[in-house]
This record gives sequence, structure tokens and C-alpha cells, in this order.
Amino acid sequence: MPTPQPPFNYNNLRSGIATHFLLHVSNPLFDPIQVTLATSSTTPGKVQSRVTILCPQFEVGANTDVWDDALASSPAPMPRRSTINAETGQIEAGKIWDKGRNWTSVAIEVIPGFLSELGGEDELDEDEDLLEIPIFVRLEFEADVNAEERGLGDSRGSKGEREKREEAFWTVVGAGRIASA
Repeated sequence: MPTPQPPFNYNNLRSGIATHFLLHVSNPLFDPIQVTLATSSTTPGKVQSRVTILCPQFEVGANTDVWDDALASSPAPMPRRSTINAETGQIEAGKIWDKGRNWTSVAIEVIPGFLSELGGEDELDEDEDLLEIPIFVRLEFEADVNAEERGLGDSRGSKGEREKREEAFWTVVGAGRIASA
């Protein structure tokens, strides 16, 4: 019988050792979205960690009625679309980790920086051993156009018109705390 693996300790990230995290993106809209993620190759701050988003561009399906899925799907479960290469056991860059009706998961590789390289006047302040990853998120989608949104009083506009929309924002993802050597 295999020994159970202890739970992952987010307060004990090892410097110089690659760790993979899954970023789960869900879509509450009734239209599919195209997602683009961007981040610097190193984190800001005194302790610089290397970050790679393995699949920076992907699509997330529309949020449909759950009953539509139940009625349209087959009784067999959907096969997992893993990025792990069966031959090498490695995560493949450019491929999503997993996908569902209105969500997608992608892998992020993080190599925590070294705390011991700092010394003398460069003492760490409180929480500078936290590994936080700033990520720029850009969403693109097509949505139905209606007259009210365009500021027109007449709602007799053509039916079925769609326009391309874009939302973009920064977010910070906390990955854990780098362990002192």
C-alpha cells in the first residue's frame, strides 16, 4: 500500500526548486472568452523568483444552463485534457491543464528566489519572503449589442448584432512563503 503524501505546505516553498501551481479561470458570462495572461519573468522585490505561465493564451467556454449540459452530454465522463506528457511525465508548455463547461485551468511554474543571498544592509522586512505574482489579465469576448448600451433611445436596432469587447486588469496571486535555508 503506497504511503500517503503529506499535504503541500505553502509556507515552506524551497528556493531554487521548481514548483507548479494551477491557475483556475472560470467564466460567469453567457459568451465564451479568450484569456491572455502576462507576467514579468521575475517577481518584484528583494527576493526575485522566476515565473513562467506555461499556457498564456486560452479560451474559457460560456456559462450555460447546467440542465443544457445534463441533457446534451453523454453518460460517459469527459476525458481530462492534461498537459502531462504520458511518455516523459513532464508538463507541456502551451497546453491547458484541464477544461470544463465554463472553466479552464493552466499551469504556472515558479522557482522561488534565494533568501540567503541577501545580507548586511539588505535585511528582509516583514513579509518580503512572501511569493506574490503580479499577473496582467486580458479578456476578449463578443456580446450582443442593444440600443440602451449605445445610448440610443430607439431600440429598433438590428437583431443579433454583436460587438467585440475587452476587459483588462492587474491582479496579484499569493503563492506562499519562501522557506529560510
